[in-house]
Amino acid sequence: MKQIFLLVFLLITVTSLHASGISDTVRVPLFRQVFHDKIDKEQQLLDKADTKIDGTLHVNNNDEINLHVSDAVFRQVDELQTWVEANAAIVSNNDKIRYLRLVEDMLKTFRVEWAKRQIKPVDFPTLLVSFDQAIKAVSEGKSILPTIHASPYEVAKIVTSVFNENADYKKADEIVYLKYTKLHPENILKTIRPYVKAEFADSLVVIACKNNPVQLYSFAQSSSSPEGKLINENTNPMVKTVAQLSKTANALFYFPFLDDLLSGKKTLEQIKPLVGDGDASYDSIGYYRMLVNTEIDYFKRMAPPARDTPIAMFGANGLRDMLKSKSIQHFIKHINELHDVSNLSVRMKAIQPLNSTELYYMMVMGESDLYTSSYKH
Repeated sequence: MKQIFLLVFLLITVTSLHASGISDTVRVPLFRQVFHDKIDKEQQLLDKADTKIDGTLHVNNNDEINLHVSDAVFRQVDELQTWVEANAAIVSNNDKIRYLRLVEDMLKTFRVEWAKRQIKPVDFPTLLVSFDQAIKAVSEGKSILPTIHASPYEVAKIVTSVFNENADYKKADEIVYLKYTKLHPENILKTIRPYVKAEFADSLVVIACKNNPVQLYSFAQSSSSPEGKLINENTNPMVKTVAQLSKTANALFYFPFLDDLLSGKKTLEQIKPLVGDGDASYDSIGYYRMLVNTEIDYFKRMAPPARDTPIAMFGANGLRDMLKSKSIQHFIKHINELHDVSNLSVRMKAIQPLNSTELYYMMVMGESDLYTSSYKH
């Protein structure tokens, strides 16, 4: 019963405080009232965001959380408005307007990010704490960077965007981006272009390579792009291997072995004699044999207890894809083309160099392409 009474009391308090606006002890000049009205308008839009205009934000099934968020949106924002007006350190009219606009921008940006589901409404109190620290740091001539460092990504992103004219904005924006890359390492190469000159860019490329070397390979191929230049200038051994591979003639022949190349188990020099120039000097049997042996090794890694999926095992131009392609190209196609030839030594000539294991993989990989009549032979 006491808890119910407390919740009702808090609800009445929040609503009444919001209705009264900023403190009655602070007089707002008429020429600045419009900027307070804009803040009030943003508060009203947030109130409306839960489809019910009642001075309370219903963002959770927990009433205490709803009241906590509502208190931050209404009473605590009103207190910020009072702070701007009452703060003797913010002397001029233009400065007070600038600070009020910061409050408005914070509310507006939060509302937009909430609508885009980039931040949860329950995070508004955390946002307000960080914003409060930042705006007061600015008023005291201090840096906003400690606040940006300490804030979660979604909050730091909004606070930084609001203070986009601050002297620390560029550094703050880089901090926000680093927070983003920790959450989404798979998007590093897709988003790093504005930060290719940053001191952390090289280390992010290494992370991107570890996370998705196949993606790094694709970006490295465009050597004239900002991302491609960044990758190709990187000194990390793993990144250098992928970058070198992207510039190698007949690179797709090497791609299925990317995991072994990165681990050092295989080298480009070991594979090159089999690949040749991709035509006359290409050793089709030797290359196919290496594909099969690599498939066997990789399959063992995928089985318990390791359960490790090698890089470039699957997907376009990966090991499985290439193994199937070469099974059809070098063996099944020739057998099918000679299906009317009764002399088996002629018809099956293409597969004579293969051992039983290699024959097995040829049939498995090309089972949908090999003519049924060929199986019995």
